[in-house]
Amino acid sequence: MRLSEEEAHHYYTLMWGLQFFVNQELGIHAGVPNELAYAHLSQDEKLPVRDGLYEHPELIDRFIEENPLDWPKEELAIVASWKNFVAGDFYIERMLKKHTIFVGNGQVYAVLGILDSFDEFFYKSELPVLVRTVLLPFQGRIIYDGLLQPFSLFFGPGISGDLKETYLAAKQNRRIIARLDGEADVE
Repeated sequence: MRLSEEEAHHYYTLMWGLQFFVNQELGIHAGVPNELAYAHLSQDEKLPVRDGLYEHPELIDRFIEENPLDWPKEELAIVASWKNFVAGDFYIERMLKKHTIFVGNGQVYAVLGILDSFDEFFYKSELPVLVRTVLLPFQGRIIYDGLLQPFSLFFGPGISGDLKETYLAAKQNRRIIARLDGEADVE
């Protein structure tokens, strides 16, 4: 239910490089000298940079154009795919062996964790859980961007039942979205 350690490291290298660039462009945290220093900021400090990135997705194009970290084309292609992000509030409906089911924006998504599986954050008995995050394509799968904001809400059987029904209908009709990179891949 998560990326391999190598894939997770690769993802964070790319994301922190991009967010360091965004931080410089938007002037959010002055005095952060490089992407390694940026990586050591707290999640609370990274949150306004992350929000700035998705409020200004044109910065992804500028990053690719300028290529300030001198990355190869393959790395830039992964970053370019992030323009297909899906941001919002999602219900984590269930955790399966292969992925976790997110329901939001009228869709059902199959999402992987990055370094940790979602069952390390939430107990299955607590589901559904409402979270705010950004879904991204990464190497033919969907991940979240590493920042997950849970809401402290409890849902009764009505909402839980509706979410279960939404998931089961998507599963039956093979409409669970498993990719965001423009390729058609539904389960």
